[in-house]
Amino acid sequence: DFGESIDPLIDQIVSKQAFVEDGEQRIHWGSRAVTFNEGFRFFLATKLANPHYMPEVFIKTLVINFTVTFDGLEEQLLADVVANLEPEVELQRDRLVQEIQRIQNEQYSLQ
Repeated sequence: DFGESIDPLIDQIVSKQAFVEDGEQRIHWGSRAVTFNEGFRFFLATKLANPHYMPEVFIKTLVINFTVTFDGLEEQLLADVVANLEPEVELQRDRLVQEIQRIQNEQYSLQ
């Protein structure tokens, strides 16, 4: 569980302060130098409902808010119910949403 600040040990990974030693990319992990793979991904999650992170956290990481709102959940459930009961109506809705998006994009490009 990730709080509102980054632990200094984790910060060494998040900052990706890699260096080359013996032909391998490495990072400092505590007092040791460990091999670092460019494909390595590190995910942090929090149970905090509304965390307030310092600017340096946003600079070093990609923060994604997966909070589910009541309105969003209601819209998704309604779409699922309509898709099950009236699939043609849901297909028409999808086409209309795509058409609206296309028109808005065209309108934006003409401005």
